[in-house]
Amino acid sequence: MGITKSNEIYSAVSLSGGKDSSCLLILMIEKGLPIDCVLYADTGMEFPEMEAHIAKLDDFLFRERGLHITTLRHPHGFEWLMFHVPLQQKRAIERRIAKGQQATGYGWPGMRVRWCTGQLKTHLITREDNRLNKEKNVLHHIGIAADEAHRCKDDPHNRYAAPFQYGDAGDRRTLRY
Repeated sequence: MGITKSNEIYSAVSLSGGKDSSCLLILMIEKGLPIDCVLYADTGMEFPEMEAHIAKLDDFLFRERGLHITTLRHPHGFEWLMFHVPLQQKRAIERRIAKGQQATGYGWPGMRVRWCTGQLKTHLITREDNRLNKEKNVLHHIGIAADEAHRCKDDPHNRYAAPFQYGDAGDRRTLRY
């Protein structure tokens, strides 16, 4: 017998630790909105200030709701992806060999090479969201500012909520909060 999926909304909050997702979490707590879990993807290379910020948010969340932030981590981590992951694409391998470089690792992440965001954050959050969605009716809350609405992806199943997208939640207002 399979798992029966509940019709009740399960509210998951995506937390990057940036101003928008932090503001979203704090507002949801203060306004008494439902929060069933908070997902944070740790790259393993966060600045100490970010770690301290996440710890403060976790303390606040626990004090107010009795929940802790769920921290997701890549099984191999940043350094393995940067230096040791075996490359798969034939062209990439040939190009590396032609330059006398190793055919492993993605190299330094940057504006043109964005593997870090995908591998260490987005894929982990999406995988956990999909896992939760097998059993629950998940509504995933994302802190994207109104002036960044272009970052919102198509959502044919209405599984994501980006409330700042529709209001006046630009940088100044979120930072002031």
